[in-house]
Order: sequence, then structure tokens, then C-alpha cells
Amino acid sequence: MAARQTKMNEQTLQLPREGDKIGSGIVLSLISTGGSAAVYKTWVEALELHRAVKVMHPDATEDIRDRIKTEARISSKLVHPNIVHVYHYGETAAGLPFLEMDFVSGHTLAALIAKRGALPLPIALAVVLGTLEGLHYAHTVNYTLYGVAHTSVMHRDIKPANVILSIDTGFARLMDFGIARPVEVSIHTVADTVPGSVRYMPPEACAGGDCDMRSDIYQIGLLLYECVRGLPAFGQTDLTSLLAAKSASTYAPVETDRRAALIIEKCMQHDPAKRYQSALECLWDVRRPT
Repeated sequence: MAARQTKMNEQTLQLPREGDKIGSGIVLSLISTGGSAAVYKTWVEALELHRAVKVMHPDATEDIRDRIKTEARISSKLVHPNIVHVYHYGETAAGLPFLEMDFVSGHTLAALIAKRGALPLPIALAVVLGTLEGLHYAHTVNYTLYGVAHTSVMHRDIKPANVILSIDTGFARLMDFGIARPVEVSIHTVADTVPGSVRYMPPEACAGGDCDMRSDIYQIGLLLYECVRGLPAFGQTDLTSLLAAKSASTYAPVETDRRAALIIEKCMQHDPAKRYQSALECLWDVRRPT
């Protein structure tokens, strides 16, 4: 116990504190902390604006450090109102990798659902619409990564915690491209591990198969489902039951709205060939007037 406390104290000492200089700004406060990183609000005096800075924890593995470099390279090339933009990658004085990005005044979709439960259908559709706008852009963008030209990027981890809702603009913005990759290549894959949150993984990822842009579409279905029901489609707490439910596509039906139910059903088809074949195709149905 004492050794664990000492390790925690060492980590805390290495992480930034209020008033520390990081990136182009000064740390104002801690926004959130997760398994691999902490996010801080900073003030950039030269530009008179706030930024958010994600800092890796001191015990982050080399694989996680490689991922944040890739996230920085990909996210810095994605310029869209529905995507959180990354401006800078660097290391703190203690040698911890960090990303400097847009500060969005608002709440994650996960926090909103946890507080309010199911969202009214117009709000749910607006959230998914904004997320799809950003995803369609990501799926069709031209960019260069590690010196190689690519034409699209998969997010691979679309979930309520990775969508933030801006109080200032009302936009839903997609964030955290930590496990994103070009469609045609695989990078930073560790043997016998599957990146992402298992609850939100498409069946093909759970089975260790190939993923493509339709895998992101599956996660859009999960996102809309959770918006309209206030609960995840797959809420099982043990891995065996969770994977079995995903494999059988067993989830409680959406009965509150036929339109949302049809969109969810098509997004969440077990066979990718039966899903929407692009984010744009899904956008057409979400935009369609009732």
C-alpha cells in the first residue's frame, strides 16, 4: 500500500500544476483525468484565449506515447467545426508528452446522458448529425501521415465520452483520435490486444477481424441508441456476456421513435455490408425531415 501511495505521489509531482507553463499557455485548472492522460485548461496570453492540454500520465507505456504522437499528427490535419483541433505536440519539463488543442466550453455527451438520461429526439438527432458531419469529413480528407499520402481516417472509438457539446456554439464535436488510423493501414497495434472501449466496439473488431469506415458507422448507431434511451445498447458488466450479446446483436429495441429505431438498426447491422456504406449516406437519413 505504501509503495502504491509513493508511486501515486511521484506521478502527481510530475504532472503540471496550476501556474505551470505548458505549450503556449499557463495551466489554470484540471479539467479531467483518465486512465492514460489528464486534461488541463490553459490561458494563452499572447492570443487572449483558452486552450485544453492533454498530458500523458507518468506511467504511460511506449505504445501509448506512440499513439499520442499519431493522434497529434492526424488531429492537427483535421480542420472542421465538428472536430476538436490539435495545434501542438510537445513534452512537459518532466518529459511527459502533451497535446495542445481547442478548449470547448461544455460537457461531454456521456456527462449529459449521465445527468439527464434519455435526450429529446430533436437533440439526439442534432448531436448525431454534428458527429456525422465531422466523421464524413474525416472519412474523406486528404492528408499525409509519416510521409505517406492517405485519403481517409477512421476514428475507431466513437462513444459518448468522445463527443463534447459546446455551450457557445451548440455544436457536437468529435474528439480523441488516439486510436484513429488510415483506412488502408494498421499502426500501433499490439499483439493480442484490441484498442478501444469493448462496449462500443463493432462485432468485427471484437472478433479480431478487419475494420473499415463502416465500423465507425456501427458506433454511430450505438451513439444514437444511448442518446434516445439513456442507456448503452450493451450494458453487460462481464466480458463474456458482453461479447455474446454483440455477436448475437441482442439489445433492447428502441420503441420511442420509429425513425430513430430504423437508423439505429441499419447502423448496427452485424454484417458491415448491410449497414450504411458511408457517413454521408447515414447523414441523409438523419437530416431527412420527419
